[in-house]
Amino acid sequence: MGQQEHWYDSIADRSGPRYVAIVEALSEAIQTGRLCAGDRVPPQRELAKLIGVTPGTTARAYAIASKRGLISGETGRGTHVRKEATYPRLFQKELAPKLSVDVNRPSLYANRHLEEGVLANLALPRAPSDRLQRLLSESIAAIAPEAAAPSPDYRQYLTDFSPRHCGIGAEWLRQMGFQANAEDVMLTGGAHIGIFLILTFQNLQTLPILMSAVTYGGMRHLQSINGRQMIDIEHDDEGIVPAALEGACRRGMGKMLFVQTAVHNPLSVVTPPHRREEIAAIARRFDLIVIEDNAALVAPANDGPIIAELIPERTFLISSTSKSLTPSAPLGIVRAPPGWASQLVTSMRMHHFYPSVLNYAVVERLLKDDVVKDIWADNAEVVNRRGQIARSIFGPELFRPGPLSHYGWLSLPDGWHPESFTTAARQAGIEVGGSREFTLKGANHAQEGIRISLTGPQSDEELVKQLTVLNGLLSHG
Repeated sequence: MGQQEHWYDSIADRSGPRYVAIVEALSEAIQTGRLCAGDRVPPQRELAKLIGVTPGTTARAYAIASKRGLISGETGRGTHVRKEATYPRLFQKELAPKLSVDVNRPSLYANRHLEEGVLANLALPRAPSDRLQRLLSESIAAIAPEAAAPSPDYRQYLTDFSPRHCGIGAEWLRQMGFQANAEDVMLTGGAHIGIFLILTFQNLQTLPILMSAVTYGGMRHLQSINGRQMIDIEHDDEGIVPAALEGACRRGMGKMLFVQTAVHNPLSVVTPPHRREEIAAIARRFDLIVIEDNAALVAPANDGPIIAELIPERTFLISSTSKSLTPSAPLGIVRAPPGWASQLVTSMRMHHFYPSVLNYAVVERLLKDDVVKDIWADNAEVVNRRGQIARSIFGPELFRPGPLSHYGWLSLPDGWHPESFTTAARQAGIEVGGSREFTLKGANHAQEGIRISLTGPQSDEELVKQLTVLNGLLSHG
C-alpha cells in the first residue's frame, strides 16, 4: 500500500457526504495514477477505521465505485482497481447514476449534453480561427502536385532530416518573435515529444528537474512514466519565485529547470521581463540546463526577451503549432543551445518520434503564403474576447484568463475541492480540468483550481451557457 500514497488521506478535506467523498478520492487516485490497475484497496471495515466512518458508509461507497467500474472484489482476494478504470474517460458519461451534489436542486444544473451522452468541452482547445479550415484545404491542394512528382530535394524532405526542415522551424520561431538559427532548430511530432526527447539525452536523463508544482500536464505524465525526479519550486502570480529557485539550487536539489514564461499552462500567469532576467541569472550562476516551454501561445507575445534569448547557451526553447494553428496538426519546434541539435536528431531516430510529413509540409506552405499572421490575429481576438466574457461571469477575483492562451484559471471558493467540482461539473454535463491533473506528486506548493478551455465551445453563446452553469455550481455548492 506504500506506493499508493494513501489515497484516502484527502477524504477528510472533502465536502459532502462521506460515501461521496470516498468515491471521489478513489476515482481521483485512479485518474492521477496513484492507484494502478490491479492495486488492492483496503477492506471496507479497515478503511472505515482508517478514516473514522461507519462500515456501512464504506460499503455504500464501494458499491457505487463498483457500479462505476472503478473496482471489483473477489472472495478471498480482496478488492482491486479494475484495469478498465485506468482507461481515458474524457467526454464520456459516468458509468453509474450521478452522485447528486444536492438532491433538493437537481434541475439547477440540467444540461442537454447529458442526454446526448457527450459532455460539453471546457477541457481541451479548439482552433479559434474561422479561416483556418479554408487555408488548410488550400495548402493541402497546393502540396499535392509537388508530392505527386517530387524533386530530389522533396524526396529527401520526405525521408530524412534536411536543412529544409530546420529552415521551416527557424522561420516559424522568427515569426513568433523569437530569435532562431536553422542549424539549432529541429522539428518533432509535437511539443510534448520535443520535451521527452530532450529528457532522454544520455547526459541529461538522470538530472532532477526544478519546476512549479502545478505545471503542464505532460510533465506530470513523464513523472509517472519514468519516475523522473521533479522538484516543485514556489510559484506566484508572476511565475517561479526567484528566491525559492536560488534556495533550491544552493541546496543542490536540481540541475535542470522547466519554465513557462510567455503564458503558463494551466495557471495562466505571465512571467514579466524583470523576473525572466532574475531566473536567467540564477540559471547561469548555478549552471542549470533550462527548458523554456512557450507552446501554449496562440499568437506572438512580443513582451520582451525570453529566457532562451537571455541565456541561449543553456536553454532549449519549445514552440508548437498545436495551440497556435490547430490541435489536429501538431508540430513541435525545438531550438536547442548551440551544438545540441545533433543530439535531438539522434534521440528522435532512436525513439522513432518523427513529425508528420503532412503537418510540416502544411506549415511550410502557410509560412510561404504569409497567412500565419492572419491566423494568429484571429486567435488573439477570440481568446481575448472570450477571456473577458469569462471574467464578467465569474468575476476578476476568481477567474484569470491567460493572455494569448486557450485557457483560463478558475480559483475555487471555500467549500469546493477540485475533484468535487470536476465531478459536479461532469454531472452538469461539462468537462473541465481539475488542478490535480497538473500537480506533481508529493508537491509542497500546489495551487488548487480549475483549468477552463475558452475555445472548446463552438460559439460565444455556447461558452456563456456553459460558464453560467459552472458559476451556478460555485454559487450553490
